[in-house]
Amino acid sequence: MSQYGGFLDLLRDACMTTGQQTSQYPNWGRDKEKELLKAFQGNLATLGSKSGFSMSISDPYVPEGFVTSDDHQLFIDLVIEHASSRFAVEGKFKTKSDGAIPDNRIEAFYDLWKCETYVDSGEYEASFFIWFTDQPGYLRGASGKSREFSVHDGRIYEKCTPLHASRSRRDIPLPLTLKRDYKFKWTPLPLNWHLLSFQVTKKTSISLF
Repeated sequence: MSQYGGFLDLLRDACMTTGQQTSQYPNWGRDKEKELLKAFQGNLATLGSKSGFSMSISDPYVPEGFVTSDDHQLFIDLVIEHASSRFAVEGKFKTKSDGAIPDNRIEAFYDLWKCETYVDSGEYEASFFIWFTDQPGYLRGASGKSREFSVHDGRIYEKCTPLHASRSRRDIPLPLTLKRDYKFKWTPLPLNWHLLSFQVTKKTSISLF
């Protein structure tokens, strides 16, 4: 993780600052995931400016398009450009009031699949997945239709393991298979919020914390 120098430290600091804001404002509106990404974008830009760190960050309200090798259209939540490198970010923000926990577990793995797809294309140096929640159900083992998509604390996903579900809310390829190992580690935040994060590179994935 040292290959990006101070960039990863800025990314971690922006995550923690955004997490503190999330705890202060749990009743964000219907577009709260976009609002969260906008807050993260602003925090990262501010921290970078204070550190003399030059970067450009896309607008989360105007997501950058990405076309897969099989012509599937994706949209990247945030794209960060630093020096000669480009980084893709997928973000989630789920509260107790949102419900749909089984579907959100599946969508989290889909976001990781997208992160892998961005990196494997060669267009992005690395990708990052960040997820804020105050719903303790995600930290516990899953049952029912989303059992294979459990995101509980301590879960280890072994690469190339197919994940099955009877259905999903979006056009998610099922079964879903990831190409890297993942160890799920939730980071505690103020007021019983938690953060799940991954850095996905060409060969591995690792928690940011």
